[in-house]
Amino acid sequence: MMTNVKSSSSTRYITRTSNRSTKHERRTSSGLLSLTRARFFTLPVLLSVLMSTSPGGLKLVSSYDTSYHRWETKSIQGRREDYCTTSRHVHLSTLKDSSTSVVISFSSQPCDAILNPKVGNALEKMPPSIGAVLIGTDPSTPRLVVEPEPPQRYNATIRHKDGREYDYWSEYQHHVTVQGLEPGTTYYYKCIVLRQKDLVFETIYYEDSSDGDDDEIVDVKEEAKYLRKLSDEEKGEVFSFRTSPAQGTEQDTKVVILGDLGVFDHTKEMLSTLSSRHLEDITSIVLVGDISYANGFHRIWDSWFDMMDSTKILQKKPMYISPGNHDVEGDLETGAMYQAYEARFRMPRIQKAIIGRVTKPQDIDLNRMYGLPYDYGNSYYSYTSGMVHNIVLNSFANFEPGSNQYTWLARELASVNRRLFPWLMVSVHCPIYNTFSKHRHDPQPIAMKKYLEPLFVQYRVNFVVSGHIHAYFRSKNVAYDKPTPTGPIHIVLGNGGREANAPFYNEVAEDWVAVRDNTTYGYGTIKFLNRTTALYEWIQTGSNYLDGGTKSRNEAYNLTDIVSVQNQYYL
Repeated sequence: MMTNVKSSSSTRYITRTSNRSTKHERRTSSGLLSLTRARFFTLPVLLSVLMSTSPGGLKLVSSYDTSYHRWETKSIQGRREDYCTTSRHVHLSTLKDSSTSVVISFSSQPCDAILNPKVGNALEKMPPSIGAVLIGTDPSTPRLVVEPEPPQRYNATIRHKDGREYDYWSEYQHHVTVQGLEPGTTYYYKCIVLRQKDLVFETIYYEDSSDGDDDEIVDVKEEAKYLRKLSDEEKGEVFSFRTSPAQGTEQDTKVVILGDLGVFDHTKEMLSTLSSRHLEDITSIVLVGDISYANGFHRIWDSWFDMMDSTKILQKKPMYISPGNHDVEGDLETGAMYQAYEARFRMPRIQKAIIGRVTKPQDIDLNRMYGLPYDYGNSYYSYTSGMVHNIVLNSFANFEPGSNQYTWLARELASVNRRLFPWLMVSVHCPIYNTFSKHRHDPQPIAMKKYLEPLFVQYRVNFVVSGHIHAYFRSKNVAYDKPTPTGPIHIVLGNGGREANAPFYNEVAEDWVAVRDNTTYGYGTIKFLNRTTALYEWIQTGSNYLDGGTKSRNEAYNLTDIVSVQNQYYL
């Protein structure tokens, strides 16, 4: 069996067969790079370096520069129990093709320091530990995959209303990309952290194996110290997920849509219902923004992830996010924005994020912010899941003609293959259609109505899902304010936990409104049954009511909204 893997431009191309190998090496400024393909559990040598991992378990060794050390080609020898497993806040995403990839994200405590004998055993900071996962279809025979980029850790200044300030340092945020997965397949994984020590290693040489069925390392210059075992007791929890069906196959998928969560009582009851009723039969989760409501108090992000950890939802299902206004967290004094969102999550990015600075009061106004200098990264992107092509947009980055977001969106819509992906869904925090009195005159929906709706109508987008307004609403098929059979269905689900109290704009609903409510909490589900039919359902998890000026939760107000949707692309 032959395996061909092409690495990045800074590495090299290798061809392997079952009984021989051919290597083509390329020198870089860091020296000779080496790599191998082998089943992890059969080898005593672990390639634990900052690197990309290609299909089939190929490990690409790279170099990593820090302000403390320069790491050349490395080999770290150790045993399975030599892993540091102090990780938390595990969550999943994918690359653009969710049937063959996964991105496993998690955080770890900074624990990288050594006593340096060269300076009197003074405590010296080391490069950050390396995030990795053990993953496979059989939990007893995994392969090792490590993160392709250095982990991120960010700093923010928290300013209290009383004038006090303090610094917040996040944990290290790790994002491990695994490619070459099989569609519709269950995988088991465990997050680990590999700790580096102060040593520069010599080049590793791999020679051909001509007398065995498996590739093997026959000559390794052992110039490595063993991995330090950071914990004898924590073994790390094994989680599992299932990849989506293969592209082009007419196999049903089901997505859950959440919006405006935070860490509130209604959020927790909503997540409890989701976990108990729908976790096992859904394919993915779409969160249409306003994630934690930290608003610059970054410890709330940790609390939000602690809450999600307790549900085990994000460890099992990939989640895709459209950033909301409460996720910007702009700081006029430092110019920083989207620090937590960009560091903690890894969406199917087009390229690395290009983030500017907030410079004016409008940039941090939760209602007026628009045109923020934030392109690519987690800002906007697309991915496929079964029969669905999904597009995720940023309401607060520029999307006028000529902008990066608009140019990318127009090309993306034009490129969608409706034979492979008959369903087309757009996720964006701010809604275009709004039957409520709040946010009607904000700059984002006005610009979206002018610039984005024509594209959605032209390309027959099926669903546009949003949050932002703390209420629930589903439109009929609509275009340019008129019920239109070929227009998209717009859904607002801004009642995932924060509030559900937005007043109606008109006492009598507009003629393009199918269902609206401002008292209930919950989430929506869309099951794509085949090329022509989908089933949408609203799941109520709680409600509000007023009685003598006091608010009570879980009042038995039953909102039912279940509808069969025909794919208007074929009309």
